[in-house]
Formats: sequence, C-alpha cells, structure tokens
Amino acid sequence: MILKQQLWREPWLACFVITAAVSAIQVFPPIGMTLNLFMAPYWSVITLNLGFILIIKACARGNLPRFMLALPLVWFAGYYSLAGYSNWAVSSLDDKIEQEIGAAGAALAPLSADVIVVSEAALSRLSLDYNLKQFYRPPRKNCRSTIKTEVKSNWCDRKGDVQNGCTIMSQPWTSISGKQLCWEQKIAEPLQPAVTITDEGVTADSFWYRGEIHRLSFLTTTGEKFEVSAGRVASLSWFPSPIMGCSLVDQPSSWTCFFRWGYGDLRELGTKAAGQSEVDVIASVLGLSLR
Repeated sequence: MILKQQLWREPWLACFVITAAVSAIQVFPPIGMTLNLFMAPYWSVITLNLGFILIIKACARGNLPRFMLALPLVWFAGYYSLAGYSNWAVSSLDDKIEQEIGAAGAALAPLSADVIVVSEAALSRLSLDYNLKQFYRPPRKNCRSTIKTEVKSNWCDRKGDVQNGCTIMSQPWTSISGKQLCWEQKIAEPLQPAVTITDEGVTADSFWYRGEIHRLSFLTTTGEKFEVSAGRVASLSWFPSPIMGCSLVDQPSSWTCFFRWGYGDLRELGTKAAGQSEVDVIASVLGLSLR
C-alpha cells in the first residue's frame, strides 16, 4: 500500500528517531552528563507515547494503513496488562504480610514477654511512640552485658555512667504526642520469657515493584520463630513510562546505560495507615498502642 505522505515526513517517525538518537548519544559520558541535567532519560516517556498516539491519528486520517494500528495496540494494551499484574502482585504481597502479622500477633500477644530489640533504629520509636514500658538491648562489642531500659512517665535530668564497659544513661525524651518521658537504664537480664526482634535485612526489588521490604524475625526463648515482612513498595505506574538513558553508578563506579519502567507512589505494606514503617508493624505484632 502506498502511503499518502513520504515516510520521512511522518511526525510519529520523528518521535521514534528522536528517542533513539537521544538515548544513543548518552552513551558518551560528557554528553550524557550534560543531558542528564535536562532529565534526558525521561524524554522517552513523552516521545515514545506521543509517537504511538500519532500513529493512531495518522491511521484515522488515512495517512497510514490500518494494520499499523497494531503497533499502538500492542504498546498500550501490553503495558496496561503488565501494570495491572504489577498492582495485583503488590496487593497480594500486602495481603500475605497482613496474614503474617495476624498469625505472629496471635501467637506472641498471650506471652506477656519482655522484649529484646536488636535493631537500634527501632528502639526510640517503639519506646517513645508506643506504650512499651521496658525493653532490653543485647550485649554487643563494646558492652558485653544486657542493658535494660525502663520508660517512665516523668521528666528526668540527663546523666550517664560507665559500668563494665557499658554506658548507662538516664535521659529525658518527648513522645510524638508531647508527653514527657524518661529512659532509665541499668544492667539486668529479662526476668520472664523474652522475644528477640531482629531486622534480618532488606529484600531486593523485583520487576513488578520497587522499594524496600524488611524481613523481621521474632524469636522466643522457647525457640519459636515468627517472620514478618514490612516496608513500602511501588507498583508500575498506570501511564506507560519508559525511561532510557545512561548514568554514573557506584560500586564499582562506571557509566551505565539502562532501560526501565517508571513506578508509582510508594505504598506501605501490612498496614492500612499511610506513613507507617516496620516499627509500626513490630508494634502491631506485639499488641502495643500509641501513647
């Protein structure tokens, strides 16, 4: 079939040529770094989608044969199939984590156990924002004793002491709700069954979502172990967002070219409330309420 316009004059073709040209010249680091200042890897989001839309327009005007409609059909329908599965995968992951939290909480709540928190990052939020009355920090390199911290509902002066190589502190804090609290520390072992909480690391991203998924371990003194995931991920965005270009990456340092899809907003897993973190999931498993 003879096209009504010369091929080189077709605007849809210009979109694809621009996409290929911009991506190709980014291979050279000096040019690529300059273009990155103008967000060049994201230009393909506009040029590729515009190219397929212009194919539809050209077919509607009779400037292209109708079989060319197969190209935008495969592009958009194929992508929306991927995006739909990506959102389903995140929802399924969220449901699975909620079930993990429910199962672990049902098993641990009746124990009324002391809590040993290995993750330093979780200590302050658990004790300040939630009604955790006491917790323990296990021995570590510079301090070979278990440190007990009692959280009291009163103000105190900041002071410290060193015992057996361990820094023992009394320290005032303010909770998220504005309550005055005091940390009082001493060397002591748990007097009742304890639950040791460990953050076992962050899992890698998959094609279907991007983000961080922490694997939390709850180990009782009887040897029972419960694992719960927590974190936040983003599924593929509903609008096709192909990102093409090159950038400088670390470990090892190199100029690397890539193609990837754009993702939507991060979504918290295992909780219905926005802005929550793995600390909030720990509190949910332990049955702790906000102060």
